[in-house]
Amino acid sequence: FSRLSSWDTCKRAWKNNYIDGDKGDDNFFSRFGTLGHEIFEKLDLKEISPEYAFTEWNNRYPIEVGLPHEISWMDNWKKEADNFFKTFKGFSTEAIWVEQHVLLQRDNYLFQGYVDRLGLSSTNGNLILTDYKCAKPYEGAKLKEKARQLYLYSTAVKEEFGKFPERLIFFHFRQKLPLIVPFKVEDYIEAWDWADKMVSEIESYSGDYPMKDNGYFCNAVCGYRNTCTKQFS
Repeated sequence: FSRLSSWDTCKRAWKNNYIDGDKGDDNFFSRFGTLGHEIFEKLDLKEISPEYAFTEWNNRYPIEVGLPHEISWMDNWKKEADNFFKTFKGFSTEAIWVEQHVLLQRDNYLFQGYVDRLGLSSTNGNLILTDYKCAKPYEGAKLKEKARQLYLYSTAVKEEFGKFPERLIFFHFRQKLPLIVPFKVEDYIEAWDWADKMVSEIESYSGDYPMKDNGYFCNAVCGYRNTCTKQFS
């Protein structure tokens, strides 16, 4: 999904990553989110208890994410996540997939991804597909764009369990917010139409992979922010 969704963000960055194999520099957001993901994984695998989650988070944070912070809002992110892990009591559903690699055969390409969590409700047997996020809650067009990822992953759920997830959830853990997306067949179809279109565009592209000015993304998120000349087309 990241390979497809990053296509429109900046074609030069896309080329650097997926053609040249230059992964660039990481950033605060990726380090923050990666640590959160790893703690959720350890919780579901019962390698640590919910009562130990904050200790794990707090011990690893200075080394893996970074202190002192460069900007004041980074302190707020840390405080919000601290509060979450201090009060987290565990999930209400059983995890049947944890960081599950999925591989899907399309007509002319393979699609792969990693499912953060697939939960099984003990009350009604429904499947719930969850993706952990440290960003602010999605809304509007951004929510629709991001939900495509979970709709695409839902195909693997259907192939394995014979039914689609009943709900898709973006778990914005800093805000303690499970953002629920009810599964809709029309949105599922749209997600695959989008993916097929992106693959077709990428494979038929013959341009020079221009840079694109994406404002904040260019300055704070892009892996090539420290080397890009920012001579935009």
